[in-house]
Amino acid sequence: MTTGTRHIALVTDTDAISLQRARDIADSLTAQGFAVSQLDGERSLVSRLAKMTPDLVFNAAFRSRLSDGRVRAVCDLLGLASTHSGYAASALAADRHLSKMIFKSAGIPVTDHVLADRAEAGSTHVLVPPYVAKPRFVGTGGTPVIVRYEQDLPPSELLSEDWADAEEVMIERFLPGQTLEAFIMGDVLLGVSARTDALKGKDSETLIPASISPKIYEKCTRLALRAHGVLGCRGVTALTLRFNENQAFGEPVALGFTTQPDLGRAAPLVLVAARAGHSFDELLRWIVEDASYG
Repeated sequence: MTTGTRHIALVTDTDAISLQRARDIADSLTAQGFAVSQLDGERSLVSRLAKMTPDLVFNAAFRSRLSDGRVRAVCDLLGLASTHSGYAASALAADRHLSKMIFKSAGIPVTDHVLADRAEAGSTHVLVPPYVAKPRFVGTGGTPVIVRYEQDLPPSELLSEDWADAEEVMIERFLPGQTLEAFIMGDVLLGVSARTDALKGKDSETLIPASISPKIYEKCTRLALRAHGVLGCRGVTALTLRFNENQAFGEPVALGFTTQPDLGRAAPLVLVAARAGHSFDELLRWIVEDASYG
């Protein structure tokens, strides 16, 4: 697919963490013999890519609007090969409501949720706590807010400027436990990471690999591959699940899906891939070789 690829346009966000991630990716690809031109995706991306005409567009955005399929759509319009899943799959994954509806129809267990106007959700309890308030669309709004108790005030953070571009929010039933991420590479599960909740006096902790039974690992594998398939994805993806072995349900429940997992050197995907035998350089090379048109 990418035979002859020499010039890669690396699209990134502009915050400090994203720029460091992009530098690491660019350094690796450059060392592997590629010419890399870094572009932030916020200014005239169409015209700049049209003028540059790279052999390949590598999208390094993570949890921003640049990861919702629009970069892939631009590449399709310009006839450029690009990394990660197609436009439709990426757009569906970025819509937390629609992706959960698709998962539910495919037999993937999901949490209960409702959609609400930001003003309503920030001034009243739309669901009886505990619940999580998050933007419907990935890349909009602020950081998700957990409301744990009925006596807690509604999440007034939703009324701030940070949430101004997220007029529709998702109010999702909160499940205690650990957050699992099941990473897919092509049509194979790379592995599963876990992140514990941050509680009073105790920070959140990331565990690689997740400390789960073989039975739960197999269920995560099955659910991640099914989610990857029903959305029509390719490349590397991640299904986020919630799991609490002490609860009556005792089953992993899907929270969300991303077609562009974090590619930072210390990110769970990179560490899980390393444990599976793929170095950072090899992972990036695989993503480049997996790039496609359309």
